[in-house]
Amino acid sequence: EVEIESFETHRVDEANATVDILKWANGKQTWEPEWSLQHQVPMLIYKYWDSVDRRDAATGLDVYHVFRILERATPPRARKDDFRYQVQWVGYRVNVRV
Repeated sequence: EVEIESFETHRVDEANATVDILKWANGKQTWEPEWSLQHQVPMLIYKYWDSVDRRDAATGLDVYHVFRILERATPPRARKDDFRYQVQWVGYRVNVRV
């Protein structure tokens, strides 16, 4: 397993509404997908976005990707195939609403 020392900067792929982050590990810099780094070192991702005045402002993106589904529920009086999902977005802590 690679020890990630820090995140240096990020780049935005506007066509896909995704972000790559430049990481510094073992003396080397590499670009990695944000979602992958969030799986590996979530607290470092959140700390990085806090340091650059939050993800929304830093990326300019208004499209969000699901990182994971936290809960699935059927609302009262809904059809049996109607569900509501609570999700965590890529780049965000669990309790953040966007």
